[in-house]
Amino acid sequence: MKHEPRESASADAAGLGGSSLALNSAILAAQPFVLSVLSVFAVAYVIRTLGPAEYGRWATAAALTGATGIMSNLGLRPMFVRALAERPDDRAALLANQLALRLALGAATAIASVIAAVLLGYSRTVVGCAVMFGVALILATLWTVFGDYLQAGERFKTFAAVNFVAGLILTLLSVVSAWAGGGAIALAAAYVSGPLITAVAFGIVLYRRDELTAPRISWSEARALIRESRSIAGAQLLASLRDRSEQLMLPKAVGEGVFGVFAGSLMPADRLNMLPEAVATVLYPRMSRGGDDRHSSVTQLMVIVAIVASGAGAMLYMGAPLIAALLMPSHASLALLLVRWTAVGVPAAGLATGFTYALQATGSHRAAARGSAAVSAVSLVITIAGVFVWGAPGAAVAWVVRQYLLAAALAVPFVRQFRIPAASRRLCGALAILGVAVRLLSGSEAGFVMVTGRASAVLTIFLLSLAALRVAAVGEGGFDANPPGAS
Repeated sequence: MKHEPRESASADAAGLGGSSLALNSAILAAQPFVLSVLSVFAVAYVIRTLGPAEYGRWATAAALTGATGIMSNLGLRPMFVRALAERPDDRAALLANQLALRLALGAATAIASVIAAVLLGYSRTVVGCAVMFGVALILATLWTVFGDYLQAGERFKTFAAVNFVAGLILTLLSVVSAWAGGGAIALAAAYVSGPLITAVAFGIVLYRRDELTAPRISWSEARALIRESRSIAGAQLLASLRDRSEQLMLPKAVGEGVFGVFAGSLMPADRLNMLPEAVATVLYPRMSRGGDDRHSSVTQLMVIVAIVASGAGAMLYMGAPLIAALLMPSHASLALLLVRWTAVGVPAAGLATGFTYALQATGSHRAAARGSAAVSAVSLVITIAGVFVWGAPGAAVAWVVRQYLLAAALAVPFVRQFRIPAASRRLCGALAILGVAVRLLSGSEAGFVMVTGRASAVLTIFLLSLAALRVAAVGEGGFDANPPGAS
């Protein structure tokens, strides 16, 4: 079969102006954001129906699969997208190699996660959930290869539309499984639907465009790919241990019920990082291709990410009383504490995401990996100490600390390679105003009207401060992080 993409990535990039950047970023950001909002209510219903203990068993299996899931790609994803952007004529061969290598890794990882659940002595329910998550992991590996290929060609609308539909179906099925009294294993089975639908849909898209190819790779090619991405893989492995350590220790340290409260409370902050990831995904191919647009794309990325992540963290902090009451009505005080603590870490997590994408796209992935690895070693100790000294709140504090440590560590190689955006001082001023507004207007009332009113006031103040300080502007020429007239 001859593989000739109907549209080249370079042609797409040539036509990507400021309005297209804003539209694509909005599309990719809106998709996970809307699903995250819907999932808050869905998860609240699921937790109430299953109970904290049963939900904790489900979350334990999810954490176990997540802890081993890094082995399913070994840092190959960012290198794959960068290679597609740099070598569009070799897209078919690159896709075939990635399919073969990552599917093999995904299958091995899925089997390992189930074996680990058994060896760790978890209940049959946790093991059954691990089996379901293993199937979902293999399917997720397949759709992420297809998805990376589509995003490298800047086909963001297709990517977002398919993921949105699959996410809606997954959310609906999770609610139905809880309503039908299926328990944790049925809930885990519902989570297979999302990656299954996405993989099939992306495969059909590529097939219709005559770009679908069979997996194939030689041992020498596989070794070369793994060797090139080993620094990212090592950093991601340590980061996985860092991020998941409390999720593996908490069930044993404080019980599955309290772990269920922690997992549900961490979910909003964790999912809000999808917003800066969406912006970074849009700009990643453009940063990878280099040229005159590289530095301007990096500037766009960091300014937008700082605004989006800080605004999202503030909205989560303001909405914490309502979210805690919805998610954990029987543990509302603990959930409120956890949600607000993790909300403080959202801005730093967004900045760390921006730094990571910029460094990886521009060939500095080893510097990013070294910074991440150093933080992982330190924060793992902090996580262990936090969990055993303070339980669930200690794990939340450790999560926040690691986000700020990671952002600081990655800022060092970033500043060495890129100039600091001219809008930084004005942006810091707007963020300071945002912090003051959150401090003055936050409260503990869980009423919907009160919470939304206060959050709306904070958001309005933030937007007005951004406009007054002229942090950024979007015009006919695209995004400008240093608009005319700004001092």
